[in-house]
Amino acid sequence: MKKILLLCFSVCMFMSCESFLDTDNLTKKDSSNFPKTEADVDMLIAATYQTIVQIAPLNNPFYMSDLASDDRFGGAGQSDRDNRAIGRLKRNGEEQYKNPWQQMYAAIFRVNTILKGMDMVTWSSQANRDAVEGESLFLRAYAYMNLCRTYGTVPLVLTTEQVNLPRATPEELWGQIASDFKAAIEKMPAVKYQSMDKARLGHATKWAAESIMARAWLFYTGYYEKENMPLAEGGSISKDQVITWLEDVVTNSGHGLLPNFWSLWPYSNEETSKDYKYMQKIKTEYAQEYGNITWIKEEGANIENIFGYKYSSLADTYGENHANQLVLYSSIRGWGVSNAGAEMFPLGLGWGGGTVNSQLWDEWKENEPEDIRRQASIMDVRDPNEMEKYTWGGDGQMEETGYWNKKYIAMNAKRKNAEGGTDFVNYSCILFNAPDDYRKNNTQDTYIMRFSDVLLMLAELTKDVSYINQVRDRAGLPGLQAYTDEALRNERRHELCFEGIRYYDLLRWHIAGTQLNKKNGVPICNAGVWTTANFGDMQKRVEETGGFFPIPVSQVNLSAGVLVQDQAWEGAGAIYTD
Repeated sequence: MKKILLLCFSVCMFMSCESFLDTDNLTKKDSSNFPKTEADVDMLIAATYQTIVQIAPLNNPFYMSDLASDDRFGGAGQSDRDNRAIGRLKRNGEEQYKNPWQQMYAAIFRVNTILKGMDMVTWSSQANRDAVEGESLFLRAYAYMNLCRTYGTVPLVLTTEQVNLPRATPEELWGQIASDFKAAIEKMPAVKYQSMDKARLGHATKWAAESIMARAWLFYTGYYEKENMPLAEGGSISKDQVITWLEDVVTNSGHGLLPNFWSLWPYSNEETSKDYKYMQKIKTEYAQEYGNITWIKEEGANIENIFGYKYSSLADTYGENHANQLVLYSSIRGWGVSNAGAEMFPLGLGWGGGTVNSQLWDEWKENEPEDIRRQASIMDVRDPNEMEKYTWGGDGQMEETGYWNKKYIAMNAKRKNAEGGTDFVNYSCILFNAPDDYRKNNTQDTYIMRFSDVLLMLAELTKDVSYINQVRDRAGLPGLQAYTDEALRNERRHELCFEGIRYYDLLRWHIAGTQLNKKNGVPICNAGVWTTANFGDMQKRVEETGGFFPIPVSQVNLSAGVLVQDQAWEGAGAIYTD
């Protein structure tokens, strides 16, 4: 059998297989006879979303960017070395970063199958065909953007044929990303959020395409220091065009900011907050200003969520409802803690990854002491309003700081049991009848693009401080008198922390090495023993790697020399050792 890359397989289009390199057609469906109906296309689109959404947390670009940033440590248990390798731009094994390669190329293959089969399908209308084509192009652009921000450069595959290609250039890759997003914007319907079919929550929209196009433009032009972003067909995307698209989102999408920041996050749900001292305090202090503060949930009322991954038991986008593993990985390690449910309340169990850098808390408190988002985003376990008792070093917890991400963390509620006692279960067990299993009951959606990011991108592009002030006003902060890059960067860090954005911001601003070096010397607790963080010379490591991660060795080998690994990922210096 001819050697081919992972991206060429067809068996995984519809089902899992033991070997991602197996190209036997086990489904009896391939691009020569599929898709033929709109239902076939819907199946492929759902499968594409599922492939992207179900990427393993430790290789999810969202989570990786957080662990690699200056806001979080790898954390987790003593044996969970992958977590800590990410934060040091190192690898723990040759295949550590294989999963995003697999999943994103699987998604790209499915999209290429849709695009190839467009003329075989009997369409109910041209409008429906355009909408499907636009959504498909969005998904391909989004997958390639994730690949490029993870590996730097990768093969560019726009066919369903079996091919063995070298890495494309940044211009070729980002040019295709720009062209796909642009076409998606032009083809997808301009339906206001309030008028959308709520059964399609989680699907990309014109507004998502315009917003994430801006994110791609800012990364490419910033990282590669270019004035414009190329288009695959020739020409380019200018800053003015990006501004026009973002203004379209602001003016016409129906999206906007929620009245208060707390309602974005599940800890404000009725079941948790009625016993959670922090939320009781907030509801008392801000009752006059905000009324009844409670979680917006995921039923279609959240106008701020422009694009996200759906995990809620109310979702029907992906066919099956899967738990949010990002939450599981970011939740506290509590095995071995006596009476863990009561002592850890309101937190639930998890793998203990992504502990929060205390520098973020300290700098934030010093620079913006009245910013409600600090405590709304970060839990300080020393605060009795957060937890009554905290056990340090639970189950060998590493890189423990006492600060935890509150946006994506398991949250429990109290539930009376048949014996009249109290059980501590995930809020989803009560609200959504989710299973009482800490590995499966995190149903919270993951925000990929919020409206606040649209406002902050507009501020960065236009130097108009009014957009920053809209975000600050929602947080109860006074407006700034003038725009500065420093103010914009601080605002992005505070508003968007733990949302998979910070690291890519550091890279495109060319300050990653400087910021990551600051993590050295931070007090951390490793398995109950206090020490200080030692990341080595991160400035040098960022310069060596460009801030990107290695191609999986199996893919390099499979290509028979066509794919070449970056030298920074060869040799002992690339291996993470405790």
